[in-house]
Amino acid sequence: LPCHRFHLSSGINAEYGGKKKGKKGEGGELSVKDKYTKTLQEMDSLKQELETRTELARRNDARANDLKQKVVDCEKVVAEEQEEKLDISADMIRQYKTMQSTMALRIHLLESNLSHLRVQLDTTQKRLETTEKEKSDLQRKYDGSIERMEREMISCHYPNPG
Repeated sequence: LPCHRFHLSSGINAEYGGKKKGKKGEGGELSVKDKYTKTLQEMDSLKQELETRTELARRNDARANDLKQKVVDCEKVVAEEQEEKLDISADMIRQYKTMQSTMALRIHLLESNLSHLRVQLDTTQKRLETTEKEKSDLQRKYDGSIERMEREMISCHYPNPG
């Protein structure tokens, strides 16, 4: 609201606070009653202006408090979001480390199993070679026995004149 300056027709200079030099006589000076009435009007006007400015100041204070509360609320939201972000990051790191440990254990178990299966394969291959050699030996022995028996049978049926 604009600040009002009251120019009094009583001869008081509102800017400097002194009396005007004016005409004396009929309208030059105010009577005491007129001065009193004028002063009361000025006081009412100043009271209204004071009330208006007080209300304006109260509204500005309320608005400032609202804005401060909004800033506090926003800062709280930001802090909560940052905390949530940190919680999520920590959880992701924990999950990654767990997954990494699980995968390392799995790899170790698979490598161990592979090693065991290779040993079993080597053992089985050696048994197979031994079994094939034994079979081959038995087959030769069997074939040799059959040949000998056939020769003996032939020699029994057809003696050699000799």
